[in-house]
Amino acid sequence: MVSQFRLIIVGLAALFCFSVLPAHEDSNHELITLDSLLNVPVCSALKYEQRVSEAPASISIITADDIQRYGYKTLTELMMSVRGVYSRNDRNYENLGIRGFSRLGDNDDRILLLLNGQRLNESFYGSTFLGNDLGLSLQSVERIEFVRGPASALYGSNAMFGVINIVTKKAQCIDGVDLEIETGSRGTQRMSAVVGKGTETGLGVLLSMQAGQSDGENLYFPEFDSANVNGVAEGLDWERFLNFHSVVTYKNWKLEGFFTNRLKGIPTAAWGMEFNDDAAQSLDRFGYLNLGCQLPIGYDKLLSILTYFNTYTYEGTYPYEDGDWWDANECFWAGIEGQFRWDISSRNRFFTGVEYQQHFSAGYKSWDEDTTYFDDSFPYTIASVYLQDDYQITDNLGVITGVRFDKHSGAKSTLTPRLGIIYNASCAVTLKLLYGSAFRTPNVYESRYEDPNIAKANPALQPEKITTGELVWEQKVSSIGFSVLSLYRYSMENLIDQDKDPEDFLLQFVNLSDISARGIEWGLRSNFKNGLSAYLNLNLQQTYDYETEEALSNSPEFILKAGVSFPLISKIVLYSEGVYETGRLSVYGTDTGHFFLCNAGLSAQHIWNNLHLSLRVRNLFDAEIKLPGSYDHEQDLIVQPGRYIGISIDYSW
Repeated sequence: MVSQFRLIIVGLAALFCFSVLPAHEDSNHELITLDSLLNVPVCSALKYEQRVSEAPASISIITADDIQRYGYKTLTELMMSVRGVYSRNDRNYENLGIRGFSRLGDNDDRILLLLNGQRLNESFYGSTFLGNDLGLSLQSVERIEFVRGPASALYGSNAMFGVINIVTKKAQCIDGVDLEIETGSRGTQRMSAVVGKGTETGLGVLLSMQAGQSDGENLYFPEFDSANVNGVAEGLDWERFLNFHSVVTYKNWKLEGFFTNRLKGIPTAAWGMEFNDDAAQSLDRFGYLNLGCQLPIGYDKLLSILTYFNTYTYEGTYPYEDGDWWDANECFWAGIEGQFRWDISSRNRFFTGVEYQQHFSAGYKSWDEDTTYFDDSFPYTIASVYLQDDYQITDNLGVITGVRFDKHSGAKSTLTPRLGIIYNASCAVTLKLLYGSAFRTPNVYESRYEDPNIAKANPALQPEKITTGELVWEQKVSSIGFSVLSLYRYSMENLIDQDKDPEDFLLQFVNLSDISARGIEWGLRSNFKNGLSAYLNLNLQQTYDYETEEALSNSPEFILKAGVSFPLISKIVLYSEGVYETGRLSVYGTDTGHFFLCNAGLSAQHIWNNLHLSLRVRNLFDAEIKLPGSYDHEQDLIVQPGRYIGISIDYSW
């Protein structure tokens, strides 16, 4: 396997070298503002805006044009086009894997999700919202920044494998109303509205709303096929969701609010529930309100202050043979963050910040009709300070260093550094040498949950830590686009997993193992003046247990992605995307086998004034794809969504 890995690395390197050869100039296929592809401003890599080529990370940008071009409706759909990312759906939540790592049942708590720089990970499990549980209308999105690698030196816990930052449009850019309605198979309806208006006084107001529902699919699970039960979960894959988001800006001030509510049926009979019982469901409700301001100090200094208030609620209903069982979370927390930026000289920018979080409530309750099994809350605080310096040694060589210290009242303190060396070899080539570490503090559930008959707490859990080294080559390609080649290696310590104590046979979260991984990513992207847009991504990765050298579950070794969008005739645009993956191992060692997934669609733009129509088909060939379940499921493999056909109408004024 090692020799095969090296051989493929050599092959991809050769492919990269071929892709960067000068191409014949063709005036009919000249790129649209080539610089815009590498020089898109991003703010999540260093907490202030800079060009992609200057950022100390391997970054992917998905723009509003990309969202419209490929018909994305959820964050998961969008992220499936990004190199190094893969997904799975356990029919309750959607999950992402990055660079070969995605633990089954971890709720994506090793990925940090931001909305306009505001953390969206909830405070009890640390989980992210990626599908309709996020609920945000992508019509309101200007771009999505995906920063690969560890970022705890800026953001603290959870930012181990990457940061996803959703940046919404400015109110002045919308300047009106955009309304979209979609209807599709599986009884799906979705409606979203975005309103934006700016004034000459500096006031800007952005409002977005999205609501939808789906009946889902009737799903066959052979594990439940018996003489008394036919193995079909009928009408249990349903979903209802609602989201509101608002941003009000006035000069240097910003007030932002967010609310999402999602109710989902659970068709898999997870956690040993009764099969095909329509009472099984989960509810997630998350919201925040924040107020921030930026105060310039002279011409070279900037002080930023942000205060925020967050709330999270979970409610689960689980039917069993002897009656229903429920659990719930109630969490409320607030914080304040201050940042100071100083442009010491034209070559040196210093940046520092402090943050304090007070988690007033981090509660969990589980009960049935007769007994309350657990009912407690575990408040905690987090105090943080971070420093960063961006120094341009020469015109083409820069160094970025940073460090952050986090003091958690219920866990061990952590210190996380980062280093980035960026060399502009020419006007077309940028090389980045990156090093960084990150951590994840054990969440409240892992360290505090206990049940006398099932599980016990472990307040002595240690934080997970990851260290990553990476080399990135970014290359502009004449008349083609730009190409990115990245080689990385990471090691992870103190991986938290649930294990059974041999003395009392109770489940307990423990620091079970260490992980090592290495990989290579290559991507090519082009946008042409004639309307043609295309991308191609390749990923090769190996992730394994450091001691046993066994491959990790839910970790494909090879991923190929491609997409193309082009105008057929006037106002009609056709697109298609494809993903090929090699197999993944389930928790029971079953290989899922390789699969190919194809999506396609077309859109008719401005068919009458600002009226747009579109057709999108997910899983065009209705491929039966099965991906790993977790230990929560009786199913070794869980079937993924089949073909979906949706038609939408969009009108703006």
